Amino acid sequence: MPRGGARPGAGRPRGPGYSAVKTGALVIVLGEEETPAVAMVCSGSNAAERLSHFQTGSWRPLHVAAVYDLQDVENAAAVLRHLRSALAGVHIRGSWYRCAPA
Repeated sequence: MPRGGARPGAGRPRGPGYSAVKTGALVIVLGEEETPAVAMVCSGSNAAERLSHFQTGSWRPLHVAAVYDLQDVENAAAVLRHLRSALAGVHIRGSWYRCAPA
């Protein structure tokens, strides 16, 4: 049995047209259970994975408040930039914002 060498799928992306980003990009709003007026706006391809990622770094319970499927990464990035600009007045830190619950 051969040993050593690169594992399949390991290493940097190869080729000029390669993209590791999945299509169907989502804009995701995560909320705090205890403080409904605090929310995080982020993007990703899987809302459950993003929730798990951010829950690991937060001692407060979080939940997925909203998910918007924008079909491609460019649209998701544009909407995320617009949301962050529009919410600049209620910015707390990082991707967290203080806003009224729906």
